[in-house]
Amino acid sequence: MEKKRYEVDVQAKQLTEVTNGKARGLVITASQQEADMLELKFTELGKYEFDSYVRAHIPIMPYSNDVSNDRYNETLRDIYENVYRLADQETKDRMMEEGILTEVKRLK
Repeated sequence: MEKKRYEVDVQAKQLTEVTNGKARGLVITASQQEADMLELKFTELGKYEFDSYVRAHIPIMPYSNDVSNDRYNETLRDIYENVYRLADQETKDRMMEEGILTEVKRLK
């Protein structure tokens, strides 16, 4: 299966194919199936983000009992673990330098 280079912007929940050779964000090499899986994870992340937002406006629901927040954290962890798995060496080094994986493991 053919693999393409993508730039991943987790905050914007975007996956963009790198066509000009230059990318500023996290760079991965992924098959279409792997890219689709990441885009699905971004969709899930947005849903859990919205659910957490709604929960934040209900004062009687404690933060510690927020299933959507737990699912948000799990999905974010999955995204970063997959990005690391599919990343080129430069991106892996950057993720280690910035402590992204340390933060992801803390969410477990």
